[in-house]
Amino acid sequence: MVESSAAANEAKTKISTFDGELWTKAAIREKKDKGWNPEGVINGVPDKKWCPLGPQLSFPTKWEAPPGWKGGFAQSKPAFAYPQTRPDLSSIPVTTNLENIPKITRMLKAKWPEFSWQMVPGDDSTRVFCRFTEYISRLGYDDKGQVWSIICPQLGAGLGRLGEANIEVTVTGVRGYLDEMAKPSPSVAVELGVMVQVWLTSQTPLSTALLNFMSIFYSSTEEYPIRKAKSIRIQTYEEGNKLQPLIRLGNGTNDRFIAPPFAEHWDEAALVCNLSVQMGEIIKNKSKNGQVTKEVDDFNQMILNVLNLTDGNMLSHQNVLSWNVWLTAPEPVDQVDWKNRAAFWRESLDSTHTTPRGRLPASKTHRFDGSVVALHDSVAFDTMELQEIKKFMDKHYDHDAAKKRATDPDDVFTEEDHKILGDLQKEVGKEDIQNGVKKIMKKIF
Repeated sequence: MVESSAAANEAKTKISTFDGELWTKAAIREKKDKGWNPEGVINGVPDKKWCPLGPQLSFPTKWEAPPGWKGGFAQSKPAFAYPQTRPDLSSIPVTTNLENIPKITRMLKAKWPEFSWQMVPGDDSTRVFCRFTEYISRLGYDDKGQVWSIICPQLGAGLGRLGEANIEVTVTGVRGYLDEMAKPSPSVAVELGVMVQVWLTSQTPLSTALLNFMSIFYSSTEEYPIRKAKSIRIQTYEEGNKLQPLIRLGNGTNDRFIAPPFAEHWDEAALVCNLSVQMGEIIKNKSKNGQVTKEVDDFNQMILNVLNLTDGNMLSHQNVLSWNVWLTAPEPVDQVDWKNRAAFWRESLDSTHTTPRGRLPASKTHRFDGSVVALHDSVAFDTMELQEIKKFMDKHYDHDAAKKRATDPDDVFTEEDHKILGDLQKEVGKEDIQNGVKKIMKKIF
């Protein structure tokens, strides 16, 4: 019995002892017999093919630099260099965007200006994406690589029953560099000041009636945003830093969010850079005699509120507007064309409310999944727009004064204007605006 028990224990010990090396060799032999490659394969291809080499890959687009490139500016000071967190550009004077056009000899065109923002600020599940018109933006620099001017986007926008407006991202100052010969791809480090401008480009009977009534405060409608010279001006600043008016344009895509595939252009662009601006408040206007124009400020705020209803809060206070700028290869510059380009686009938008012929217009606004967002095509939008107009009229519209003015043949405010505004007041309901916004956002998301 003792011998039998000892034999049993020895057998159990042998069975419970695992020889890992022996098992591995047996498993490899078995897999080899079935055609397995011990070096490893991925989708039928040895995994060495997919092993990263280490350096960042360059853009696949092939291009040749135009004659004349000298370079050297990006390397002229150690403080300019990557890979430190941010190149220090503070030693470069900030210059206005138009004063150094004669120095521009080269440029990059933004074929794919991909914008993004949150429709509900702070809620990234409401993030949307919109590509502005192709080639509407350009970056201009000299043969050494110093950047002197940037043409930024313009966009036509609907205002519902109030007509249409232009939105222009205006560059107010710029400094920095573009290094064409940086490896693996051209490198950019630029700081720029940005102001958003909005002005009316087409009017409806309703907006005309409102403006004609408001003309009593300044003897005309010239103080209101019916042209760029009297635009609604929105200040911007660095995201999270209201004290920094300079915005950083740097290499790569924005790391605050993931862009959808339809907003990426790795196979076509020569490089990509990105920037983000946080929206400030409307800059208050002053009339010709220096007095504060409160009525104009209130009118401007109403227009901006309606615009934010139509574009999904793109320009709402403290919201962050970001864009990845996908650029084509360097080209020589025609300085006359550069100087006239902004006016060319603005004239096209002002006169026809479309982009110049032959250019792909701005895309519709999409969610990440590609579905289209259409806020202003809804009953909820119509209600909220009416409420915004009503808030303004409750503050400034005097029915008795309007009735009296409508009978004055020398007054620009006509009986037809009076009827339009009277009908509007009857149409407006009592639904709370904020509740209306919440309802429409719940419906969309």
